[in-house]
Amino acid sequence: LKDYQIYMIKNFWHKINVFWKMILIYKNWPKAVLYRLDLLPQTTILETRDNAKFRIRDRREEMSDAYVINECYLYNIHAGILPYLNKAKVGIDIGAHIGAFTIFAAKRSPARIFSFEPTPRNFKILEENIHLNHLEESIKALPMAVAGRAGEVDLFIPKNGGLATTSRKHLEIYGADVNTEIIRVPAITLGDFFSGEKIAYCDFIKMDCEGGEYDILYNLPDEIFKRIGVMTIECHADRDINELIKFLRSKNFKVEKPSEEFAEIFCINNSYTVNN
Repeated sequence: LKDYQIYMIKNFWHKINVFWKMILIYKNWPKAVLYRLDLLPQTTILETRDNAKFRIRDRREEMSDAYVINECYLYNIHAGILPYLNKAKVGIDIGAHIGAFTIFAAKRSPARIFSFEPTPRNFKILEENIHLNHLEESIKALPMAVAGRAGEVDLFIPKNGGLATTSRKHLEIYGADVNTEIIRVPAITLGDFFSGEKIAYCDFIKMDCEGGEYDILYNLPDEIFKRIGVMTIECHADRDINELIKFLRSKNFKVEKPSEEFAEIFCINNSYTVNN
């Protein structure tokens, strides 16, 4: 077989595998499949078999909504964090988008979860999804960015709001600088947030903040690193990912990259126990 034919066969079986997983994951899987195929692209509600519900926007206007749900439920990119959820007391989601990970974690953990999303139109859907799942008591949604410095920061929002970022370089790298809206949003450092909320220990943190992870982590005091249990971080090409991994290891974290397909890294504090 020629290389092109091999590619087409692999691509076909990949799609079959994805659609089979969608059947296993979604209660209303016909709607999920039709949405993915652009045959039912309008705004709808997807429901997973763990009874999570997600409002997603019209696929013609916003393509990232279903994808971030699939990251959690279909591609399992946060699988490393699962063993640490059921006894966790505090969790933080930085770059919550429409709440896919926040709700995924809240369904599996008694933790109080702080969910940060600075993009106004994403935040609106995040709040709706928290309400849809009756999780107002366990999730606190915060319409602000986490950054390396407190105050206000520029937030760059391309037409596809899933790529919203505080890093101008991120737009250039990922080719999303067309029709970019720029707004000023409030920002807080992770250290200041720990102090303000009197967080003695945070069991888990998820970061997917489109390049903002470097600024957050490189400006975080050592004392805060000691108060974090596990982290799942989507690393972007804004800076050197290997340097970030080396940096986190110097802060007493064991760091793994579970998949070559995704840029996610999983970090566990060498001193962490679930009883902290």
